[in-house]
Amino acid sequence: MGLVLEQLRLQQRNLDGILDQLDAIRKVLITPRLTKARELSRDGMENLQKGLLPEALEDLLKSAKENRTDFLVQLQIGKLYLYGQNLTDDIIDLPSAENHLRLAARYANSEIQSLPDAAKFCGEAFLHASISCYAQANEKWIAGDADAARHFTEQALELSQNATRVYPQLAEAFYHHAKFAALLSDGETAQDSLKTAILADRNYCLKADADRDFDGVREYVRNLFLRQQAKQKATPVFESMKKVIEDWNFQCPEAKQAELEIRKLFQQAESLYRRDTYFDCLDALPLLEKAQQIFDPIPQKEAQYQRRKLETERRRKEETERRKKEEEERQKEERRKREAEEAERERKEQELREYRLKNKLCLACGAKLSFWNRFCNRFRIDMHYYFRRHRK
Repeated sequence: MGLVLEQLRLQQRNLDGILDQLDAIRKVLITPRLTKARELSRDGMENLQKGLLPEALEDLLKSAKENRTDFLVQLQIGKLYLYGQNLTDDIIDLPSAENHLRLAARYANSEIQSLPDAAKFCGEAFLHASISCYAQANEKWIAGDADAARHFTEQALELSQNATRVYPQLAEAFYHHAKFAALLSDGETAQDSLKTAILADRNYCLKADADRDFDGVREYVRNLFLRQQAKQKATPVFESMKKVIEDWNFQCPEAKQAELEIRKLFQQAESLYRRDTYFDCLDALPLLEKAQQIFDPIPQKEAQYQRRKLETERRRKEETERRKKEEEERQKEERRKREAEEAERERKEQELREYRLKNKLCLACGAKLSFWNRFCNRFRIDMHYYFRRHRK
């Protein structure tokens, strides 16, 4: 299984690409010796893909002799010594596997600063080195050498821990670290590392449940699997978001939009939470946390909205009062103008009346009158007919 995965993962072009990057970093010329090493490693990979394990190992060993610090070649040699078995060949050599894998980890670690991709290969080298120690521990245990078995198990624990530090994305390293800690009866360490592995890939939950190496700390494993732990972590967030949805009054447009998203996330989380299983509670927690993150800025936005609303209302009232005062001033001004015009009209009428009286003119039409009359005959005749029409 390891060789099949390796053939799919490390094609020859990938090896060449990594080596080209190393050459570019080092800024060296391609020497005949390095070219020979490249050719030998390429031949070894081709033989490996064909299933010719001894021939592949021979070519890779020759390549390592020409270029000892090539961590990719050392890694392949170590894996061949560790997993090199098929229907026709068996080249497994655990001490040699450990030696070459430690070298691969050491050389890869030296390149991490200039070549970040080397961290992945360094982590893998540490992991497989720990597996080689674990396999040697099993051999010592079968042989009845408990002290040597414990020594190799401790070495495996240390190497797997190095793998988790160098390349934390390697979930398999955390699983094996938990496995080796369990063999050493360190339940807390096993629980913590297994938890990290399960969060990365849930299949490790089933794998650990069937792995007899965890029997010594099975109680810790069961506690990790209990849904109550996940539910206890999810419950406060669930109740908090439930109270928010029930009690909070979303008013501003941004808050109303956030309310829709929060309700949608909460419905999804509630559906998972009600199932009351370990993984469902784990799935519900990030949904609830995301809903909480969406809600966190809402109170501040609502306060800003209320301040803007009050400010707008205050300005509206001030504008209304201003317009009301302006309208009152306008009406007062119009009244003053009308009163002034009326007073001017009465003054002019009074002056006209006094002028006509003084000059013996008809008060109605201004015609010349006799001494004792105040209105002319024509005016009296007009008024006579006027009153006759209105009496009828």
